[in-house]
Amino acid sequence: IPDMLDALADVGLHAIQTSGNTIRNVTTDAYAGAAADEVADPRPYAELLRQWSTDHAEFQFLPRKFKIAISGGKKDRAVIAAHDIGLRLVTNDAGEIGYQVWIGGGLGRTPILGQVVRDFLPEGDLLPYVEAIIAAYNLAGRRDNKYKARIKITVAERGLDVMRAEIEEEFLKRRAVFTGVDQDLLLALKSLYAAPEFRDAETAGYDAARAAHPAFRSWSDTNLSAHKHPGYASVMVTFKAPGQTPGDASAEQMRLLADLAERYGHHDLRISHDQNVVLPHVHKSDLHAVYEELKAAGLATANAGLISDIIACPGMDYCA
Repeated sequence: IPDMLDALADVGLHAIQTSGNTIRNVTTDAYAGAAADEVADPRPYAELLRQWSTDHAEFQFLPRKFKIAISGGKKDRAVIAAHDIGLRLVTNDAGEIGYQVWIGGGLGRTPILGQVVRDFLPEGDLLPYVEAIIAAYNLAGRRDNKYKARIKITVAERGLDVMRAEIEEEFLKRRAVFTGVDQDLLLALKSLYAAPEFRDAETAGYDAARAAHPAFRSWSDTNLSAHKHPGYASVMVTFKAPGQTPGDASAEQMRLLADLAERYGHHDLRISHDQNVVLPHVHKSDLHAVYEELKAAGLATANAGLISDIIACPGMDYCA
């Protein structure tokens, strides 16, 4: 396990299982490990799911492709309700970490919001329960029509209660054969996603810059998110400048972002599902300098989450 962890610790996206009717890449929140509203960092859980699902022999020929998302915050930034399986990290009355489990969400030609199949799943039951969901879908999902083969259609046609009963029955069988090695791996993964060494410094310069520069104040009001560590913020760099192709970036812009991540962001940079880039850990004393460099590169549009921050399809020959 240690050698495998060393090799895979920094994996974010890969091309394994990105075609065919298999489990696709597991995704999570671009602010993972930084967000102030986070119950727990979802990245170790996402990596556990990714390693478990890669080349899973039972699930190489599902009725249709399958996608999993996990969110660690009280606000859903991973769009779990639009995935085949959505997981939200929560705590119960005893303060124990677990998951709220959603199934049957999806977009495409038939957009459907997922439904909650379990309000609280204990932390140690993650893999056997997810395995039970996919096993139940593998048996019940339609294979006669690819447009009706996603789990969202299976749940809609058969009903949530029927699917829940089949999942719970399957879960009891599968939970009994899990030995706990998955929890050993999860514990090791948690150690790999430790927070960087945050620094303590004055933030008066940030407040002064906001007062002196209205454009910077507007950008900081819109493009910053609250960070769990005092004195820090997470920066959303939007690629939706007026008149530009949404989501496109030049090589020079990407090199600048890599440089900013090294100088100001603890060497961390994320790609968000809404076609933007996140610098998750930036000290507030550095934010005005970051803004000025982004502005010079045409990357300081103050529209994160607004109507102009639209997710765009490349179109052309890639879509029907």
